[in-house]
Amino acid sequence: MSEKSSRLPAYLIGFALFSLAAQSAEQSLALQLIAEGLTAPIHIEEPADATGRKLIVQQDGVVRVLRPDNTLAPEPFLDLRPRLLALEQNFEERGLLGFALHPGFARNGRVFTSYSAPLRPGAPQHWNHTRRVSEFSAKPGDASRIDVQTERVLMEVDWPSRKHNGGALAFGPDGHLYIGLGDGGASHGIGKTVLWEAFNVPAEALLWDGVAQDIESPYGKILRIDVDRGFPGYAIPRDNPFATGAAGRKEVWAWGFRNPFRIAFDRADASFYVTAVAETLWEAAYRVRGPGNYGWPLLEGTHCVDRLKPRQPPAQCATLDAAGKRIELP
Repeated sequence: MSEKSSRLPAYLIGFALFSLAAQSAEQSLALQLIAEGLTAPIHIEEPADATGRKLIVQQDGVVRVLRPDNTLAPEPFLDLRPRLLALEQNFEERGLLGFALHPGFARNGRVFTSYSAPLRPGAPQHWNHTRRVSEFSAKPGDASRIDVQTERVLMEVDWPSRKHNGGALAFGPDGHLYIGLGDGGASHGIGKTVLWEAFNVPAEALLWDGVAQDIESPYGKILRIDVDRGFPGYAIPRDNPFATGAAGRKEVWAWGFRNPFRIAFDRADASFYVTAVAETLWEAAYRVRGPGNYGWPLLEGTHCVDRLKPRQPPAQCATLDAAGKRIELP
């Protein structure tokens, strides 16, 4: 790669990694293959530790190391496959869905994951799996790989279905960990299989969409926690919207999301972007400037929603939620 192209970001497309490079002032942009043979790569992290390596997060539970010479290291940085529930070979929404390096990773070797574990004992009967948000760390003096025996489980959320997992993790400029959780997908049926697709959800399942609007529920939310205080758990940032009140789950930062799969922070102004994978017709991305209600299932993107007539959404719908708060648009 040229000096110019090496400073441009890398993109995951299918099962390969590409960089985006400008060939010259007169030519258009072009993709350059960096690595291939990957398994469902969904995220890249670049440690600020002077190694020049990139960490490629695969949905199958493996975090691979791309060395500075653009070759894949034979040994993984992290392998969570023994701790994941068994994934299916075809289209799959579960797995290792979130990965983030602590801002002080070069010093402390701490990393954080969000993954689909087998259903834990005591979970609701016949539900699908348990989402686990955990911290791991490297062995002292060796940041080349993570020691899986260091797992510290911060949070477990039982998941009713295989769908709408969300999964993104990211540290904000404030040093807090942001966690994207989908609405649980139970509107498609509880259990191991999908009973109803998006365009034929029956009336009796509609109540499950509403958990994204329920500020007491973790589903359909962006959570925000302080992982540097509150050991062995975590602390609640004082400026979380429900941190001190009687109502609302204290971890909740923003709500009204169906499937917040990816999060990306803007270093320039500290806002961040959240993807909204379409349930029926409308994809969206939200610029989340702060706490608030981002609409689902009252809206899908900027569009009104009628679950029982998904292809004929109403032309007009509420712009305020049940509490009288403005719905934030993408």
